[in-house]
Amino acid sequence: CYESVPCYAAALHDGDARRFILALKYRNMRPLGEAIGREMARLIPRQEAELLVPLPLHSGSRRAFNQTELMARGISSRWEIPVGEGLLKWRVSSGAQTEKRGKARRALTFDSFEGSPELAGRSVVLVDDVYTTGGTVRAAKFALQRAGAIVKAVLVWTRRVSAPERPGAWPEDGEYWL
Repeated sequence: CYESVPCYAAALHDGDARRFILALKYRNMRPLGEAIGREMARLIPRQEAELLVPLPLHSGSRRAFNQTELMARGISSRWEIPVGEGLLKWRVSSGAQTEKRGKARRALTFDSFEGSPELAGRSVVLVDDVYTTGGTVRAAKFALQRAGAIVKAVLVWTRRVSAPERPGAWPEDGEYWL
């Protein structure tokens, strides 16, 4: 989130946390969506906002459901903040982010998303599943702000880290935390 708003990840993109999100997205295990959201709400400090805004499913997706919307519903059930469904949309057809690497992921333009005029003056929390390079989150956050929303935080289930950032490589004094 580059010092712009608090950005919280419930887990690293590894082990069971990674397996859960992959099962939700690619094995159609929809009940995991709300369960993941409830766990996010338990692990991440409650945010004060009027709406939870899930990242939209990319245009052209073959998936019949939006995993981040399910996750937002799980968070909502614990935090009692409503989910703003359909308030953020893709403006461009970008294809699945999982098919892209590094530079292509970061190359999303700031006009990739469009926020609804209904967001003007409302405080929101953006919900996404996996933070890889941050390109999608940055573009979505920009669209929310351009629509007049006040983005209070970004919540993600997992955060991918490159090899030099793996926990085993972190200093013992705990100086560097996500």
